[in-house]
Amino acid sequence: MLGNSATLLQLVLTGLVLCAAGLDMRWRIIPNWLTLAIALIAPLYWIASGLAFWPAMAWQMLVGFACFGLFALAFAANMMGGGDVKLIGALGLWFPAIPMARLLVLMALIGGVVGLIYWIGHKLLKRNTALEIPYGVAIAAAALCTLWEPNINHLGDDYSLVENTINHWGWPRDGRQKNCAAGWRAGHRHYHSFAGKVAFCSKHPASTANSS
Repeated sequence: MLGNSATLLQLVLTGLVLCAAGLDMRWRIIPNWLTLAIALIAPLYWIASGLAFWPAMAWQMLVGFACFGLFALAFAANMMGGGDVKLIGALGLWFPAIPMARLLVLMALIGGVVGLIYWIGHKLLKRNTALEIPYGVAIAAAALCTLWEPNINHLGDDYSLVENTINHWGWPRDGRQKNCAAGWRAGHRHYHSFAGKVAFCSKHPASTANSS
């Protein structure tokens, strides 16, 4: 039940982040109510994910405050908008330190691409106004990639998506499903896609049984 709630909250976050990107593209503003909503929903996500109050939730709050403080310096130096800073701080409440660091690196890379595209467009259209880059787009793209990457990347050692899917669907953990999971962990890592793994286990049940 908690796993379903966590997934639902991830979908809510996805909608809010996409809304922030759209508003920033259209109006060059990320409303306070949007970043506040992202921040306030984060504790519900912690509970749904089974985080302990100490030290996990405390560390998560520290990540959020650290991100906000770090990018507040960028805002003070006129390098970033206030809405962007608040959005990053709110997202820091959702991601542990290492995934958040990856998010920030990805944000910088995507931000460079977005900035280049807008700069080229600004030059081609020969506009006399100041160039305003919707950095919220880069933040949103990096956040969504970081949020959903564990669910779409099958290259890990434990194939967490496969086993989580089995648990979520209520499949029995004995019989061929159990042998398939054991077989994937034991060495069938070249079958990168979820469909490839299912097809392999369907065609070679004896092989997966032996690997267990």
